[in-house]
Amino acid sequence: MTYVYLLESVSFPGQWYVGHTDDLRTRLAAHNAGQSPHTAKYKPWRLVTYVAFSDEAKAIAFERLSQERVRPCLREEAVAIARRYGQNARTHEEPDTSHG
Repeated sequence: MTYVYLLESVSFPGQWYVGHTDDLRTRLAAHNAGQSPHTAKYKPWRLVTYVAFSDEAKAIAFERLSQERVRPCLREEAVAIARRYGQNARTHEEPDTSHG
C-alpha cells in the first residue's frame, strides 16, 4: 500500500506538505524529527488526511496533482480534494492499520 498524505505545520498554521510513503507512521516521525530538508524548519507536523493506493504509480500521480491543488487551499478544501479522489481518505491523526 502506498499512502499520499497531507501534513500541516503545528507551529506555522497554513504551511502544508504533501508526500507519499509506504509507512505513514515512520514517515510522519521522520518529518517531526527534522529528517526531511523540505519540512524540517516547519516542524512539528500533524497529519490532516491521507489516501491509500494499491498502485504506486497512481499514488505518485495523485501526489503531483495534490501538490498543485493543495498549496493554495484551506484545510477544508484540501480534505475535500482527498475525499474526491480517494475512497479510503482518512481525516484523523492515526492511520488505519486494519489492512496489514
